[in-house]
Amino acid sequence: MPENLPFGKYHGASVEQVLLQDYNYFVQVLENTAMPAPLKARFNYVEFVANNFVSQRSCAYRGCMEPARHLVVYHYNSKGRSPLEGAIYCSEGCFQLSGTHSTHELALESLSFRTALSPLHHDIPDFIELFKECMDLKEGRKTKKYLEDFFDNCKTWKKYTPPRNKKLIYSLFP
Repeated sequence: MPENLPFGKYHGASVEQVLLQDYNYFVQVLENTAMPAPLKARFNYVEFVANNFVSQRSCAYRGCMEPARHLVVYHYNSKGRSPLEGAIYCSEGCFQLSGTHSTHELALESLSFRTALSPLHHDIPDFIELFKECMDLKEGRKTKKYLEDFFDNCKTWKKYTPPRNKKLIYSLFP
C-alpha cells in the first residue's frame, strides 16, 4: 500500500507523486519534517531511486549503447537553464568525443533528480520530464499503486542501504 502524506499542500498524495510533481517540496519535507518511521523510510527509498536509477535511454554518442548517466545542461543566463535536447551520455569521455562541449554555457551533470533542484522553479519541469522518460515511466495518468510498484522495481546503479538511526554514541575512551 502506498505511503501517503498526512500533512501539507500534498496531503493525501503518495510519496512518489510528490517527487514527480514538486521535487523541491519533496526534498524540503524529507530534510525538515519529523514523520512516522514508515513514511520517512519510503521518502528515503524513493529519494535514493530517483538519484541512482539506471537510465532506459542509451548514451547519445554514436554507436555507444551504454545507459546514460549524465546529461548536458545549457545555462543560458543567470535566469535559467535547461537540459540540452537529446544530449545524455554514459561518461565524460563520450561527451568529449561528441563535440557538444564547444560552448562555455554547457555543463555535464548527473542524470538524477538532484540535477533538477534549482532556485529557479520554472526550469525544473523540463528536467523532471527528461528523467521520467529516462526512467521509462508510462505516459498519462499514473496511479499511486503503479508508481509504488515502479519505484520498487526500478533498477539502480547501486544497492539501497537504509540510513542508520542517527543516535549519539558516547565513547568510554578518550
